[in-house]
Amino acid sequence: MSGIGGITARGDLTLHGGASSGMASDGSDGVGGSIESFKIESFKLENYLASQKTYLDRCAALALAGCALALGDAALPWPPADADSFGITLGTHLGCVETMKTFWDKTTQSGVRGASPLLFSHSYFNTPISLCAIEFGLKGFHATFCAGHDSGLAAVRAAFDAIRLGHARTMLCGGVEARTPSRAVFEPSRADSALGEAAVFFVLEEAGRATQRGAAHVLPLEDAIFEAASQQNTVVRALYGDCGGAESALASADYLLTREP
Repeated sequence: MSGIGGITARGDLTLHGGASSGMASDGSDGVGGSIESFKIESFKLENYLASQKTYLDRCAALALAGCALALGDAALPWPPADADSFGITLGTHLGCVETMKTFWDKTTQSGVRGASPLLFSHSYFNTPISLCAIEFGLKGFHATFCAGHDSGLAAVRAAFDAIRLGHARTMLCGGVEARTPSRAVFEPSRADSALGEAAVFFVLEEAGRATQRGAAHVLPLEDAIFEAASQQNTVVRALYGDCGGAESALASADYLLTREP
């Protein structure tokens, strides 16, 4: 593991900058958060990406920012020279559910002639990973995971296995969940006030490749990192709210950034 990029209501997380740095990857003011509401109040994608977007679901926008922060933290340029061996895995519980519901509402109100092709293309669970793969020029191993709170960690495990089995040399992996009005509708058992949001991504590399390119920090991917997701989920939820599919990735990042050296 050579990089971490986390966007949370308590600030940005990076491997090199530590926890809650509150700074965007370009050094400008990053995200501000509301600890009371667990919402990232002043998130601006332009703090992380130079390219302009005509439309983005909040889940996709958070994913793009988290991936950009992780790649910057690992000091990896994009698009990479070895794009065919550079893959991405992403976990999310509900994905772009806000756009999905908006598309559905417009269709039921106005009929199929009122359906928006733009909204439709941004309403899938795999929309965030597709946009990230295109944005960062990643042409390797590619998969989306929907496994509730374990979604982010499932993506990290899949990325680890992809490298171990020789399907990729470098992987961008993690989880994302947005806090939106529609998410509260689809998760009625959870109090709206307890819903959080986050995008947490990691860069995994073959050890030899990371050493050869002179990566500043490299952490071995130990079992303890995976185990921390279940052991620290209560603490993480108290700090960041219920971050859905990003929770397990956030718990792993919290463990890495707060453990004793």
